[in-house]
Parts: sequence; structure tokens; C-alpha cells
Amino acid sequence: MSLWEIGRKTVKGSIIIAIGNISTLAISAVGAIIVARLLGPENYGLYSTWFSLASLFYLLGDWGLNAASVKYIAAYLAENRKEKAGSSWLIISAWKLLFSLLTSLILFFSAECLSINIYKTERLVYPLKVGSLLVFGLVMIGYGFSIFQAHYEMAMISEVNVLQAVIRTITSPLLIVIGFGLMGAIYGQVFSYLLPLVVVAYFFRSIKRKTYENNLGETGALEIPPAMWLEETKKFFSYGFPLAVSNIAYSSFPQALFLMLSILSTFEQTGYFTAAFRITTISAMILYSLATSLFPSFVEISTREDRDEALNHFFSRVVNYSAIFIFPLGAGMTALAYPIIGFLYSPSFLPASQPLIFLGLAVMINGLGQVTNSLLAAIGETKKVAVINVSRLCMGVGMNFLLIPLLQASGASISVVFAAATAAFLGFHFVKKAIGFTLDKGKILRIFFSSLSMGLSVLVVDSMLENFVLSVIVCIPLGAILYLLFSLLFGGINKRDVEELKKIVGSREKYRKIFFPILNLLYDFSRDY
Repeated sequence: MSLWEIGRKTVKGSIIIAIGNISTLAISAVGAIIVARLLGPENYGLYSTWFSLASLFYLLGDWGLNAASVKYIAAYLAENRKEKAGSSWLIISAWKLLFSLLTSLILFFSAECLSINIYKTERLVYPLKVGSLLVFGLVMIGYGFSIFQAHYEMAMISEVNVLQAVIRTITSPLLIVIGFGLMGAIYGQVFSYLLPLVVVAYFFRSIKRKTYENNLGETGALEIPPAMWLEETKKFFSYGFPLAVSNIAYSSFPQALFLMLSILSTFEQTGYFTAAFRITTISAMILYSLATSLFPSFVEISTREDRDEALNHFFSRVVNYSAIFIFPLGAGMTALAYPIIGFLYSPSFLPASQPLIFLGLAVMINGLGQVTNSLLAAIGETKKVAVINVSRLCMGVGMNFLLIPLLQASGASISVVFAAATAAFLGFHFVKKAIGFTLDKGKILRIFFSSLSMGLSVLVVDSMLENFVLSVIVCIPLGAILYLLFSLLFGGINKRDVEELKKIVGSREKYRKIFFPILNLLYDFSRDY
């Protein structure tokens, strides 16, 4: 398969997941805002602390097997070795089920100790016991997503995500209003992960029929020899364990922020930071959409004879296009932090606008560094990925001890910036050593200045508008138009980008006839003036 075909498949998968993620975000945002308003800053801080700790236990149920399932199943399918892919699926499934049950039981029996000894309160004992069910759902749905990813079934990921959001948005606020209070939000969250497991199981059956012709290769679940179980298990854990360490370090960082805020500051400050952090999830979902599609694509490219050259070209374009979309998003969040918080949350949450300013900067840095992990994992450099994420965690936690006592929620946000910069620097350093990649600094700077110019312009317009709703409605579309004009003017988007986008879009003439004449017209206008 040519690089353009792989690129088109990657873009298609990214768009499908992005549409699902944006839909999920829109639905979840409604529920999250309602929950925040109903609970208030302190109870919302407790709810965030509960979910953060449950999420940490979810990481213990992975052991890198999600990434291993994508790596090996996608590679076997690319080589048309369906029997090997099916056997890998069955072996990893058995381990994932075992780990999900173990981690759930560990959280259940340690709930009282964690609540009283760490948080110095009994208010989290029962919520953490209920959270053990959430851990089981998180582990199994996460594994389901990796199987969908390995088979390029990106639509299934989007559908499950949307279903979760709908369930959570309906049940959590409803249970709070009925009278369950904090536990109503928790019950809704747990239910939103358990019910979709039925849908995941149905999708598994669909993939099995379509890909493996009603069986998982000639070696069924009961026919895999013990020697194969041992050999494949050793291979999966050898590849996955560094990624397990990496995932724990990466995913535990935001959870550590919530934990340290609740200990070094107050639950109210935790609620402010959570409100700001939730807004940045739109950027996280875009990056997740891209990374989800990129990983199997990088795996497929890594099997080619011209691996380094092909990866170098493919990766360089991914970095440029990531910056084109992520930089303006981060700049917009920074410029519109105050009206966004005022629009989405109640006036009692306005202090959350200060941490959001710094988180917007972190979004731009993450946009550059995030895709490096996908490439390094795809070519087997899992220890390098672990080094990146452990360094990110150490930098962030170290800065938190200094900044949270001084600046509270804003200090936690500044630590995110330092952690993101550390990860981005190490990521590009390791990629350069692996495939000889060189970052196009001029291109990145032009995109950055385009985003900065847009952000400053929007900030000026926002200062003339006193209404939160009016600022958001006016400034967001205005910012998109200004960014496009500044990008074309400064060269952040050039003719080559337009031509490559045409190739990716391919035969979809209805999009080409509408979109590209407008883009070309704006490009010519920016060159003339």
C-alpha cells in the first residue's frame, strides 16, 4: 500500500473518530456543566478526586497489552496472517479479563485505607468501593478500543464513545436531582462504562465474522498449544511492559495534579482546575483521534523495506498538519479563557479562567509532541516512550510541589506547560535518533505566529464585548477566519499543503468544488496584499 493510501486511510479514520469525539465532547460538556452547577465547587472537587483515583487503578489493568494488541494484530493482518492475529487476540483477551478483575478487587478492599489515610476523610470510602466497578468497565472498554484500532474499525470507537456520553449526560444529573447528590454523579459515571460493554461484545462478534470468517483462525481458543501461549505472552509483555510504565506515568500526571491540589490546596481549587482542564479535552480528543489512527499506520509503514525514509516523510507531514490545527486551538483557549469559563460555568467558577490561560499554551506544545509516542511505539522503541512519559511526570510533579502552594490551581496549570515541553523535547530527540527526522522549525514558527496574531486580535475584540455569550459567539468564528488569513499571509499554510490536502481528499469532488476554490482564492488574496 502506498504512503498516500495509508495517509488517506489515516485521515479517514482520524475524521471518523474526531466526529465521534466532538459529538461525545458536546454531549459530555452539557452533562459535566450541569453536574458542576448542581454539585458546586467543593463537591465537584470531590467527584473529580474520586474519578482520578479510579482512573489510576485502571492503568494497573493495562500492562501495555492494549498497545501490544494493536502492534501485533495490525502487523499480522498487514502480512495476511489471520491465524496468528486471531491467536494473539484470544491470548491478550484472557489476560485483560484477569487484570480487570484483579484491579477492581484491589480498589474495593483498599477504599477505606486510601480515603482515610491519604485524603483524611471518610466521604470517599463508599464512592471508591463503587468505583471498583468503574475500573472494570474502563479496563475492558479500553481494550475494546485497541481491538477496533488494530482492525481499522474506527467508527466503532466513535459509536461507543457517543453512547457513553449519552448515558452519562442523562443519568448523572438525573440522579443528582432525584436526591442522590454526589453519589448520583458517581452512579451515572459507573453505569456509562458498564452498559456499553454489551455493545463492545457485539462489535467483537462483528469483527470476528468479517475478518476471521466465523472463527479465529485454524487455532481456536481451546486449540492454542501451551507453548504458543507461553511464547506469545512473553512477547506481548516484553513489548508492553515499558508502555505500561509509560502509560501509568502519562495518565497518572493529571490524576497527580488533582491529588496534589486536594492535599496541598483545597477541594475548591481542585474544582477550579478541573473546570479549566475539562475545556482542554477538545484538544485532547483531536490528538487522540489522530494518534489512534496513526499507530496502526506507523506499524504498517514500519514493515516496508524503505522504513526510515517512508516514516520520515509521513511523520514530517503529520507534525505540520497537527500544528496547523492544534496551535490556533490553544491560542484561542488562552485568549478567550475568561468568557469561555463565564459562558460554560456559573460565575462562581470564574477563577478557573486563570489556569485555563496556561493550559492553552500547554495544548500547543502537546500538539507538537504527542505524535512522537505513536511512532516510537510502532517501531518498537517502547523504552524511549517510557522515558518520555516518566520524565514528563517527574517534571510536572516536581514543579507542583513548588507552584501549588504559591499559585494553587494556576500553579498546577503552569506545571503542565513545563511537563509538556519536557515530553516534546525528548520525543523529537528520540525520533531524530531513530529515523533521522528534522523538524521544520520555520514552518512551525510561521504557524505559531499566525496563531499568536489571531489570539491577540480576538483578545482585542473580546475586550470590547462585555457579555460572555456574545464574546464566545462572535470571537470563535472570527478567530477561525483570522487564523486562516494570517496563516496564508505568513506562509503557515502554503500551496503544497493545499495540493497534498487535495490528494488526501481524492475523488470526493463535492468537497473539492466547494472548499478548494475558496482556499485558493484566500491564498491568492493573502499573496497580493
